Amino acid sequence: MRKFYTFVFVLVACYANAQTYHLLSGGSFTQNWADKGLITTNDVWTGVPSIIGYRGDNLTASTGTDPQTILAESSGGLVVDVNANITDVNFNTGGVTEMDIADPTIAFQGSGTADAPSIVIFLNTTGVTGIRIRYNLRDLDPGADDSQQQVALQYRIGTTGDFVNIPAGYVSDASGGGAATLVTAVNVLLPAACDNQAQLQIRIMTTNAINNDELIGIDDIEVSQDAAASVNDIIRDPNYVRISGNPSSVINIQFNKTISSEVQTLLFDAGGKLVLQKRLGRITEGQVEQISLGHLPKGLYMLSIKSKDGTFTTRVVN
Repeated sequence: MRKFYTFVFVLVACYANAQTYHLLSGGSFTQNWADKGLITTNDVWTGVPSIIGYRGDNLTASTGTDPQTILAESSGGLVVDVNANITDVNFNTGGVTEMDIADPTIAFQGSGTADAPSIVIFLNTTGVTGIRIRYNLRDLDPGADDSQQQVALQYRIGTTGDFVNIPAGYVSDASGGGAATLVTAVNVLLPAACDNQAQLQIRIMTTNAINNDELIGIDDIEVSQDAAASVNDIIRDPNYVRISGNPSSVINIQFNKTISSEVQTLLFDAGGKLVLQKRLGRITEGQVEQISLGHLPKGLYMLSIKSKDGTFTTRVVN
């Protein structure tokens, strides 16, 4: 009798968290977590369209494992996971967490149980080619912890089998120590294998780090058809644009490819007001430009780097 009821419970739990595949041909998929009512109960994702979080039990026996090397589902079964309505940024329970803070987000961190926590995005890309994913990884942990919090981006076609790692989406450390201001923009054109698929799953994963894990937000998620995607797509690929010196009053922008069209930078405040604009002209490979924020109030800004080839946007902190 006990086994029967356990079986029914598992079926009900799985059904309650079943997700539809977002039809990308009908419009971009976006999630910025501004609606704090999406998640109200632990381990229930029914209010969140096309995303489920998993705890990642038994995916690695070691700390500090590179998440790029973890391609399987959990050998102990898929444990659906979310800690709901958390307001304390010092929260240290491993797994996936809904951070009900001023700028709300979903976040994750590893632990002895949550070996490789992740979120999975469910997409139907039938009829769509050239797919781009963007999201921001936010260090939310203001404490003294300073771990190397690695984050990987993966995909798989269908509902079974291993995932495939996407090297361009790998972030070696999304944590910035005790400042809790580091924001890492991920901006990746998905492999062609992701095009025209009825069931595409995108997984964003971290692992249990050496030392105390830090809480990393996964915010401003956008998956869209990228009409500009091509070998000439320079600005939109973060492999060609490197932002450093942040948080700081001076932002360094390094361009690793020549851009023949005019490039300009635009800085917007948190309310969307343009506060700085700088025309850079044509860019040569290796060129470094600096943007000064020292004359602006302290806070969060959005930096956009634009050319006719596209736009790369990331958060910066003054």
